[in-house]
Amino acid sequence: MRYAFLLLALACDSNVKIVPVDVVEDVVTDLDGDGYSETEGDCDDSDGSVNIGATEICDGIDNNCDGAVDEGVKIPFYADSDGDGFGNAQYIEEACDSP
Repeated sequence: MRYAFLLLALACDSNVKIVPVDVVEDVVTDLDGDGYSETEGDCDDSDGSVNIGATEICDGIDNNCDGAVDEGVKIPFYADSDGDGFGNAQYIEEACDSP
């Protein structure tokens, strides 16, 4: 209670000056200019096409920063061992380009 009275007395004193405190903010840096920083989920802040908002494309890179490379965009290819122009459904390889 004693401190509350002291604060009240100081607040009423016209000679007491209130000095604003500098607020230090964390600076978020987006090195590649894609709108995402490393703290916001950009797994490669040197490449503007790689971030959590990017669409995954078949290029050997984790474009959308989900930890998987080329997921959901590879094409299934079927081995044509006998050369008849038809692939064997038992031998499937998913890739970006024909193996």
